[in-house]
Amino acid sequence: MLNVRLRSIRLAFKTFPERRTWRGCLGLFGVYALCALLIGWATGFCRLELMKASAWVIASTPVVLLVTPSLVEEVLYRAVLLPHPVEAASPRTKLVWSSVSLVAFVASHPVNGLVSRRAVFLDPVFLVLATLLGIVCTLTYLRSGSIWVPMLFHWLTVVVWIMFLGGWQKLMIPGVWE
Repeated sequence: MLNVRLRSIRLAFKTFPERRTWRGCLGLFGVYALCALLIGWATGFCRLELMKASAWVIASTPVVLLVTPSLVEEVLYRAVLLPHPVEAASPRTKLVWSSVSLVAFVASHPVNGLVSRRAVFLDPVFLVLATLLGIVCTLTYLRSGSIWVPMLFHWLTVVVWIMFLGGWQKLMIPGVWE
């Protein structure tokens, strides 16, 4: 079993989608981004607000976010838990593991919120947006077989939210970064 999962992870990193697959995945991400923005603005969860921090923090934030949460979470919740498209997995198996992956992905955020004392990870709007992102990342991974697609989409989502839509303020822990 471990060898199968390690092979799946290697395949996820070695697979680069064809142009047609990218277009389909980008279309799906575009629908997600539009829905997320509409939900975020309608609920007040997102607002146009630039990140306020030192030049070093602003410059390093996209790099840090590429590793965590994007790379770490996508490897764990997609490449480790989901069968790679070249594996002979039935539609039922894919559905079961996709559901397990999605529940684990969404549930990890409130756990993180409790551990890190960041209430935003317990916010119902955040959890809805995380669920939608998890669905898109799962579908694009299953469609492309590449970890690069969901990783890019996860990274873009978090970078835009933190740096341009008020996410930085929601992640602040009083007394820690002030």
